[in-house]
Amino acid sequence: MARRAAVTPNRHLHTTIPADLFIKLEQYLFSDVEGRVPQGAYQSFVSKQIWEFFNHRELDLSPYINGAMPGEFVIRGNAEALAALTILLQGETK
Repeated sequence: MARRAAVTPNRHLHTTIPADLFIKLEQYLFSDVEGRVPQGAYQSFVSKQIWEFFNHRELDLSPYINGAMPGEFVIRGNAEALAALTILLQGETK
């Protein structure tokens, strides 16, 4: 029986990364149970990181920290969390 087509088709991506970075990634994804990096672990990791890159926003905390230079304290998170934090930092309550 033929395999069904994926609802969201995948596209192939081939890239290279520095060896030291690959070693860290491999160690992070390694499974002691399987004795190797599980099948699909690289794809899952890269996909998750790309989604996070596009869905998270940045908030510069320098206006809320005395003496901080712009860009010195920047955090990333989803838009709703950063909006809630901004409200708290500005001292507004609902």
